Formats: sequence, C-alpha cells, structure tokens
Amino acid sequence: MNTKIVVLVIFAILLGSAMAGHGSKHKTPTQAPTEASHKHNTQAPTQATSKPSTSVSSSGSSSSDLCALTSTSSEPIKLLVPLYVYPGAAWDSVVAAAKTGVKIIAIINPNSGPVSTGPDSSYTTYMNKLTAAGVDMVGYVHTSYGARAVGDVNADVDTYASKYPGLKGIFLDEASPAASELSYYTTVYNHIISKSGYVNSILNPGTQPDQGYLAISSNIVIFEDAGANLKNNYASWVKCAPSSAQKSGYKYKFSGIAHSTASGSMSAIVNTMVSSGMGLVYVTDGAAGCCTYNAMTSYLSQEASVVHAMN
Repeated sequence: MNTKIVVLVIFAILLGSAMAGHGSKHKTPTQAPTEASHKHNTQAPTQATSKPSTSVSSSGSSSSDLCALTSTSSEPIKLLVPLYVYPGAAWDSVVAAAKTGVKIIAIINPNSGPVSTGPDSSYTTYMNKLTAAGVDMVGYVHTSYGARAVGDVNADVDTYASKYPGLKGIFLDEASPAASELSYYTTVYNHIISKSGYVNSILNPGTQPDQGYLAISSNIVIFEDAGANLKNNYASWVKCAPSSAQKSGYKYKFSGIAHSTASGSMSAIVNTMVSSGMGLVYVTDGAAGCCTYNAMTSYLSQEASVVHAMN
C-alpha cells in the first residue's frame, strides 16, 4: 500500500476516535432508578429527573447532595398509625401504646375523608383521649394522584379545620410522585399550612417522589407495601438516617408503612425502615387489599416499645 495512503488512513482513524470520545462525555444517564411498586399501582412510576438546587463549594465544583444541604431533624422516630376505624377498642390501644413513651401520629379517617356535619360524640370523646395521651392527629384526604379537583381537596381540609378541633395537619393519600404535579400539591400544601395549628402535611405516594416534594411536605411516605418487599435500596438523597450514635433524630423526613407482616418480622422491618431514612414508621399484620387498615395491628404494644427504644 502507498505510504501516503497509509498515513491518511491512520490520520482519519485517529480523528474519528477523538470526535467519538468528545461526544461520549454528554451521555451520562440523568434518570434516577425506579422504585418498587406500591398498593395503588401495578407498575412503579419512574423517578423524576429534575435536579435539586445546587451549591458551589470553595473549589468551584457544584453539588446536589441533599444530605449535605438539609439540616438534621430534632424529631424522634415516631409511629404513623392509620386509624381508619370507628372510635372504640382500636383507639384505646393507641392511647395505651402512647403510655410507653413512644411518639405517635394517628391518621383519622371518618369516611374516606371528613364528614361535613363534623364528628359525632364518639369521635369527639376519643379525639380528646388521644390528645390527652400526647398523640398528634392528622386528617385523611385523598387526592387521586393529582386528578381530584384542588377545590374538593381544599374543601376537605377546610372541613377538618372547622369541624375537627385538635388536628395537627393533613395526610394526603394517593399522592402523585411526578414532577408534573408539583404545582397541584404546592397549592394544596399552602392551603394546609394556612390553617392554625397545622404543622403536618404528609404525602403518601408510596414510592420515591420527585425531589421537589421535599419543599412542600412535612413528611413523605416512600414505602407502602408488604413488609417482605422492603429493601434498603433507596436513593442517596433519601438514605440520610443517623448512625446508631445519633439518637436525637433522623435527618430526612420520610416514612414507611408495611403490611402483611408477622409479629416475628416486625422488629427487623422497623429497623430497616429507620436505617433507610424513615422517621415515621408503621408495621401491621393486616393483609393487603381493601381493608388493610380497618383493624389495628395485633402487636401494636410490642411495636410501640421497639420504636420507643430506638430514640
């Protein structure tokens, strides 16, 4: 082969490699991993790709480490108890559990939301019992993943605020994890925190949401599924739980609810939740389906002791 031709061929090869290498720098994946499915979906939504606000270090490099940007909470690990039953024995068991010293947030749910006429005498009596026991209460409101009219959601919030005294906020069920619904939930969040005494706005997408939801919630349920499906594989911006030496609180504001869990597995599930960055937890032997929370878990007293001992 002619020497000049060989040189030209080699030059072309080297030039093509350089151009390919230059292009590859822009192919870094930007989509976060998907999270496990939860009770409302057969397929998990993909993690949103929007980035949190970044900071610039003294070296000039940017960082999106939310663990570094978020201060440590002084709150203890708490029980988040779905109290979806009429006042009675189940409510008494929550009052008894609070006597162990564990902190509890109870979700009251009169009728898939509030009753417009306000609570009857049994609700009034038992809500006073929970308050006296040091239990915080939030009202249940469903949002249909952002499809329910904002006006209807806010009307439920108004009913709770005017008819159900003693509540400390709202639990938003069927919450969307998608970035496209941030505006919807921002509107609802602002309405919730406008109510006197409402310090809790808890979202329940049941999976990791877009990071933008951190700014418009007090806590986010990132796991709601059978306990056997719980895995310690959350994104780094979730897994900011304290070490065993940091008993003063958890760093991030996430929670987990595990059903279909035998009593012998409860303690391990609670520990995995906390080590995964969850500060509000609940484990129940209730089965999956329509009526998971229509009865209190049979081991609430034991679970209360386990959670209390972690603080």
